[in-house]
Amino acid sequence: MSCVFCDITSKKLHAHIIYEDDTFIAFLDKFPKTHGHTLVIPKNHYRWVWDEPFVTDHFALVNKIIQHYKKVLDIPTCYQTVWGNQVHHAHIQILPTVDKLHPPSTLDPNEALAIQKQLSLKY
Repeated sequence: MSCVFCDITSKKLHAHIIYEDDTFIAFLDKFPKTHGHTLVIPKNHYRWVWDEPFVTDHFALVNKIIQHYKKVLDIPTCYQTVWGNQVHHAHIQILPTVDKLHPPSTLDPNEALAIQKQLSLKY
């Protein structure tokens, strides 16, 4: 069974990457609910976040990204969710509180590049 997130981690599919290290990758959601909607996933495939042997590292990275977004976007916080019903690969969503949630739409490639440049962490 093919996994779209595994295809992103292996670079078979393009994504607007915000952060990447040996264990995790964070990228802009293709169907954003807010400006800067980001997915943080392990590079290895796990069905659920709770199946990861390094779940605390995953949440520590999410916190690092949120602290960065708070500064860059000048916002008080970000929403975060742990889902897994649409893509069966462990992931945590970060939704900056820059605007009201809006229905998902496809992320415009030019807008994605601008957001990627604005939000990228050095890695």
